[in-house]
Amino acid sequence: MANFSSANYLNKVWILALVAFMVSCSQFEAPAPDNVNMESSEELAALRGLSSDMWNARTAGPVYLEGANNGGNVLCSEAADYFEVEGGFSFTSPDPEGQGGNDYLGGNTFSEAFPDGFTVTVTDNKFVSWSFEPVYIDGVKYCLKNLVVLVKGGPGANAYYYGNGETSDEGLISPPVGQGNTPDLSNLKLCYNLEPCDDEKCWEDETAWAAGTRYVTKGNWATYSSKSALEAGVTLFAGQTLAAGTVKLLNGVITITLNEGWRFADTDENVKIQHYSSTPPASNPEPGLFTTKGKANTSPYSISVPYGEFYGVHVDVERSVACPI
Repeated sequence: MANFSSANYLNKVWILALVAFMVSCSQFEAPAPDNVNMESSEELAALRGLSSDMWNARTAGPVYLEGANNGGNVLCSEAADYFEVEGGFSFTSPDPEGQGGNDYLGGNTFSEAFPDGFTVTVTDNKFVSWSFEPVYIDGVKYCLKNLVVLVKGGPGANAYYYGNGETSDEGLISPPVGQGNTPDLSNLKLCYNLEPCDDEKCWEDETAWAAGTRYVTKGNWATYSSKSALEAGVTLFAGQTLAAGTVKLLNGVITITLNEGWRFADTDENVKIQHYSSTPPASNPEPGLFTTKGKANTSPYSISVPYGEFYGVHVDVERSVACPI
């Protein structure tokens, strides 16, 4: 009997302690995960088959963007600036891009069809899922390089950025309103770039020279550049007419920057530079005998050079081309 009474007493103590702890916690109003109320968070979790705690860990990342336009609509150019997407986005949906996105009409229906390759679905008029399949353009298979999904509902938009090979996601939502409630979807915008899929990329060797004056007027098209021209920056031409990048001289350092779709050839001494104190002789140059040489692996590539009034800059590069079918 004594043992039973002791156990009963201890149970009461634990119950009182638990109640006191719960009351003390209720004094603080912590924000719901990701500014979404717990009910919405649990709904989102149910879509992925995850607990609400796991869902919160997975969704840390949507960026709220308000945009400079009326109504909170965000432009792809604004998203590109925020996420520092070099060159911006080549494709937008809707296209051409206006202030608004693709209006959601309810019932998993949008005012416009999405571009080839994209599948977009909406659950409960709130939760967006998307996926992408490679598309063929002029016989070349293209994959998704990067993507921003702008989910609009209320006075702003949530921006979701993908740039690591993702081809799908789900549970995307508009920014919360009121007491953390998830509003219905108003419109959706896709901002993205495509690139040839890895299994579709082939490379072709090219010889490139910094733009300038030809060493000889006939035959060899090799060129040299004046110091002043290089300081302003010149085009790196491959195959005589293909713009492979740029070449610039600054404080005794030449920097070579390649355009998209180009890379340095995987060879030793793929950069060869000759400096001249006066106008170079009118004869075919021999890059193998140039005095400054280096191996460039990534763009941009910089190399120190001696002082000269003229420079011959020779670069071995490769150009991305469609693979033979």
